[in-house]
Amino acid sequence: MNNIIETKALGFRYPKQKKFLFEDLNITIQEGEMVAILGSNGSGKSTLLRHFNALSRPKTGTVIVNDQWDTGNSDNWLDIRQIIGLVFQNPENQIVSTIVEEDIAFALENLGFPREEIIKRVDESLKKVGMYDYKKYPPYQLSGGQKQRIGIASILAMRPKAIIFDEATSMLDPEGRSDVLKIIYELNHTYGVTVLMTTHLLDEVVSVDRVIVLNKGRITFDDKPEVVFSNREELEAIGLSIPTVTRLAADLKAAGYLKDNAKTILTKEELIDAIEQDIGVKG
Repeated sequence: MNNIIETKALGFRYPKQKKFLFEDLNITIQEGEMVAILGSNGSGKSTLLRHFNALSRPKTGTVIVNDQWDTGNSDNWLDIRQIIGLVFQNPENQIVSTIVEEDIAFALENLGFPREEIIKRVDESLKKVGMYDYKKYPPYQLSGGQKQRIGIASILAMRPKAIIFDEATSMLDPEGRSDVLKIIYELNHTYGVTVLMTTHLLDEVVSVDRVIVLNKGRITFDDKPEVVFSNREELEAIGLSIPTVTRLAADLKAAGYLKDNAKTILTKEELIDAIEQDIGVKG
């Protein structure tokens, strides 16, 4: 399996600042993985994600994309951005046209794709995000969640190997957030798109393949969610909470209402199952 992204001793600091935001980061993301990058405010997680599609460039070290392109070489940027898309926090920032289908087609037209191919890709991407029936709508008539789905469709039209979601649900209401999350997971599980995401809502990432936690410019954790979220005290010490269900299960265990075992509970279904088993044990 190919490495879609690999950082080697990556370091970055902003101009006129002596202190590095992060340094000596060595991260490998394989094609098809779903990875959450977490950290408190100012940890550098969003800046790190921007390195992956060359919107930011390393101060030290390198970022290699698709086992072949160095992000430090401007000749590679077009290739990199065609296979690694970025969905921003505010969906308004990605809308450039007055009609939905024109917005999806915008980048393809700039790259000189044939009209027949553009129509095909626009329709395909809109169907994948459940927005095909809105192709003739002006974006201002859409809800926040629908606008974010249009932003995702614009990226999908490029047929990327990986998509980065930078706080992509943070400005949405619960319904919009749920809809977008379903699409994000479907892109990975059904279509094999590599997904990288960051969020402050840790309930959103309990089912990813890996969780990487940044703190003070270093990687504190890089493991499966059940391993990372078992470290409650360490995470809270750096300003991160654990998922709601995980915290509830831990509190129930500590109070003696739930059998204590080595398993870290991440989902409502797992918690219900643990409670039912405990009731059965206690009779």
